[in-house]
Amino acid sequence: MSDQLSGLLGSGESRRQPPRRPLPPQRRRSFGFFGLLLAIIIMAALVAGVIFGGKAIISDLTHKTKAADYSGSGTGSVPFTIVSGQSPTTIGSNLAAKGVVKSAAAFEKAAAANPDRAAKIQPGNYLLHHHMSAASAFNLLFDPKALDAQRFTIAEGLDLRHILPIISKATGLKMADLTAAALQPKLLGLPSWASNVTSAEGFLFPATYAPKKGTSAVAVLRSMVARFNQEATKLNLVQLSQQRGLSSPLQAVTLASIVEKEVNQTADLRKAAAVMYNRLHNTGEFPTLGMDSTTRYALGDYTGELTQSQINNPSPYNTRVSPGIPPGPIGNPGEATLAAVLAPVEGNYTYFVYLPKEKKTVFTASTSEFNQLQAQYCQESGSC
Repeated sequence: MSDQLSGLLGSGESRRQPPRRPLPPQRRRSFGFFGLLLAIIIMAALVAGVIFGGKAIISDLTHKTKAADYSGSGTGSVPFTIVSGQSPTTIGSNLAAKGVVKSAAAFEKAAAANPDRAAKIQPGNYLLHHHMSAASAFNLLFDPKALDAQRFTIAEGLDLRHILPIISKATGLKMADLTAAALQPKLLGLPSWASNVTSAEGFLFPATYAPKKGTSAVAVLRSMVARFNQEATKLNLVQLSQQRGLSSPLQAVTLASIVEKEVNQTADLRKAAAVMYNRLHNTGEFPTLGMDSTTRYALGDYTGELTQSQINNPSPYNTRVSPGIPPGPIGNPGEATLAAVLAPVEGNYTYFVYLPKEKKTVFTASTSEFNQLQAQYCQESGSC
């Protein structure tokens, strides 16, 4: 067995390799001083290439992404809306999304170059163009011709006879169309508790509006009624009307429309509202509210001195002869007056007289004092 293994493997002597000759020692190459200097120069060049090349790439990307801009004044027509409180950044982003400017950054740059003007950008609806330069778009926002709207402002207390001409003049809508719309309250979104009214009187909330060009008469009035509904909700009109003992919120709006026409100062609104309630609760002494403003409304907004025959006008709106609260508003009250009717001052005021020389309204619960104030009014006004 051992012989067989020995034959297969061979003897240790026969398998041993001859010794290798040692390799000669390799010589180390040395670059010396000039080689080292060359390596330093090459490394510096590589670093500089990376730095300046990177800067060039970054600059190129910045130019392409942050300063991208169109040239010229653009073409076509693009409706664009700016909402109150939007910054140039937001406006620029929206302009870019609409295809008006090429990038938001370009518009921001134009705005930053004119910070005083940028602060005066007004909310509204505009007609701009496709592919405008940022500077052109920025400047066009200050051109009245670019406004895709007709602004108008309705003051507190005005009635339909005064409101509709204001809207017509600002928008170009025909008076016939506005009148027809105002006489169809069911089309205008009035609250359900006003389902029996015959016009929009009282529900065209006093404010500034800017409808787009081409907006219909119905749509314009609907927007004003929508604003009324918003304010009524904020004032909790329905619930507070009930707490005041009124049969419906419509009566609160009607009382507010009377107060709006009777006094001029905001500080007097709650006192005048108290006069209304006190007279309604004391029908023995005050069988009617007895307000001249309602008599004038019944006569078609008459502004001259009232005659006895006019005072005796049997219209249900004439509170000189008709008891209780009129069937509907005689004007369009604002927020402060609505709030005053919902929260009148605590007091027994039943009279008030405006003194033109003092330019103030005096309130009293005394009949004798009222008579004195009335005489003073006649003297100061030169009428009566």
